[in-house]
Amino acid sequence: KTLTPTYNEVTKKYYVNGKEVLNRVTDLVKRVEGLRFRNKAQTEMSDKAKTLARGGTVGHAWLQMIMDGIINNTATDYDTVKGKVKDKLKSNPEFEGILDKSIEIGNKNYLELVNGARKLYEQIKQDQETINKETGSKEEPTILLEQSVYDELNNKAGTIDVLAIYSNGMASVYDFKGQNFRTKDRKVIGEVPASKIQSGDL
Repeated sequence: KTLTPTYNEVTKKYYVNGKEVLNRVTDLVKRVEGLRFRNKAQTEMSDKAKTLARGGTVGHAWLQMIMDGIINNTATDYDTVKGKVKDKLKSNPEFEGILDKSIEIGNKNYLELVNGARKLYEQIKQDQETINKETGSKEEPTILLEQSVYDELNNKAGTIDVLAIYSNGMASVYDFKGQNFRTKDRKVIGEVPASKIQSGDL
């Protein structure tokens, strides 16, 4: 049998057949990060933390919609993608009354996201080409976005940002990550924390 979880933006919980899934992968990672790296910012939602979290949600939505356009060969211009981002987030209570302002990311950031999304797409295509040469085939990878997964044994659910399934049965999983850097005189002076880098393996 196949059990597919659904995610509720209001309750911030997953459900399977109407029943709440007790464990989220996101919560598990945060708990481990807190214990391993003593990172209070991961567990204490101050006003600043909430603002940063909303920014991460917005950036994530932009990347998802840009990737969707690239995969399906549809429009990825700024206004089109912004409209899709707005549709995706309009039911999220965290953006009530501030949605229009929150989803504006500016052309420079937009171009950076497009560049990153295209690089990821090309990498997946290249991986499939390598497989095609090995197998003598001319297959295309299957690329799925926002793929919800459920571990029935541990009653745990999560969402895969990008899932690439190749013709030989192998798969690649990609997770969008964001990072806010400290700046001085409009120059980046911070570095990616070790906890952020290592948490990718959790």
